[in-house]
Amino acid sequence: MRAASAVLSDSLAHPQGGVAPFRVLHVTTERGWRGGERQLLLLMRMLRERGAEQALAVPEGSPCSVRARRAGYALVPLHPKVPMHPVNVVRLLGAGSGPSRTILHAHNSPALSLAAIARKIGRFAGVVFTRRTAFPVRPSRKYRSAADLYVAISAAAEGRLINAGTPTDRILSIPDGVDLENLAGEELRPGLKPPGSSHPVVVSVGYLSREKGHRVLIRAWPKVIRNVPDARLLIAGEGPESDALAEQARDLRLQSSVRFLGFVEPIGGLLRSADVFVMPSLEEGLGSATLEAMWMGLPVVASAAGGLSEAVIEGRTGRLVPPGDVESLARIIVEVLEDRQTRLRMGLAGRARAISQYQASTMADRYMEAYQKVLSPSPRHPEIR
Repeated sequence: MRAASAVLSDSLAHPQGGVAPFRVLHVTTERGWRGGERQLLLLMRMLRERGAEQALAVPEGSPCSVRARRAGYALVPLHPKVPMHPVNVVRLLGAGSGPSRTILHAHNSPALSLAAIARKIGRFAGVVFTRRTAFPVRPSRKYRSAADLYVAISAAAEGRLINAGTPTDRILSIPDGVDLENLAGEELRPGLKPPGSSHPVVVSVGYLSREKGHRVLIRAWPKVIRNVPDARLLIAGEGPESDALAEQARDLRLQSSVRFLGFVEPIGGLLRSADVFVMPSLEEGLGSATLEAMWMGLPVVASAAGGLSEAVIEGRTGRLVPPGDVESLARIIVEVLEDRQTRLRMGLAGRARAISQYQASTMADRYMEAYQKVLSPSPRHPEIR
């Protein structure tokens, strides 16, 4: 593999607004493949269209690194298992040694810690951090001063940053965008399924972890089929809860109406087969799968958790239920399934909202503005104190 600094220096780009050449070194320590990693590569793809010079520091051998290499991005390999390994700092420093000013863009919390150390030792033009989750954050120095700008993908994520001590004048709100490649090749037919389909279909897409709330959805499902006996539930995704969820469905004797599809990509075909999309998360930064479902014209039933209550407009683009409320979730799913006109109306309104609020191009433009702000004549130079 070529030295990271050499790869990064191959081509300098002048971003929008005539700002001097700079490059972005994205940093993530995530070893899996979830919505955040998809959003990271989506951002890189959109930034490349804008002429930005960039590279990705990512755990060696991770799904994100494999996909990034396939897409032709310059990579800085990080230790595959230990986020704070000293070699990771050394490699970030090496990647920042080229002639262009380099902005470190951290995409998860350990990456922000790495970026803060590298910034303190090396010569980096600035640090940007994107907060994607709505989990509670303990107050920490890195959330106060490690980055020049903190990007929140939702008001819920922004609130967590503020609670952790992040100065409000360093916070920007930039929602995620819809990855159209994940919906590629699928014709939009709001509220309608392919010819020959008869069963009402409910779809849920997401990482199968406890905070995603799939246990709540499966507990609610017997109450759904009591009212809509021929309904089918399709759950797409992988994760640590996979076996437990399958066992839960067997215990409730739901094998004939619940299917676990595993990892599905792209998801356009699956969404097109659905009548309703459900996101039952207990915690959620924004919910990129929900945005994709809205883009495909599906009504959404979601828990009012984190950013979901921002993405889904109650009564207009979908319905919101209290997180973890089995009875409410079942009742609302039934109501939406039984009212085709409401599904059509909500699906069309959801698509209009997704197009107006969650364009990937808009997301990329906002990040370009954020980078330029970091490189402004009076940049901050925060330190962990």
